[in-house]
Amino acid sequence: MTGRTQALVAHPEQAQGGKLMRVIVDEARCEGHGLCQDSAPDVFELNDDGVAVVLVDPVPMALSRQAEAGVRVCPVAALSTAES
Repeated sequence: MTGRTQALVAHPEQAQGGKLMRVIVDEARCEGHGLCQDSAPDVFELNDDGVAVVLVDPVPMALSRQAEAGVRVCPVAALSTAES
């Protein structure tokens, strides 16, 4: 984490009573294997340092399965999900 606090803004899916999925990257643990990006290219990419970056926050419902797949394939468990 960068130490910054991120505020969630109103999201259409939350307005419909749904929970918002967020993906958390443990930057210290990420080794840049890129399997998350391969599994979920609309959700993850690797930055110039080879660390996973979440492209959409919060993750839209339409991409939630893709995001979960990317989290599952991480060989060093650097990714996790949370609902808010």
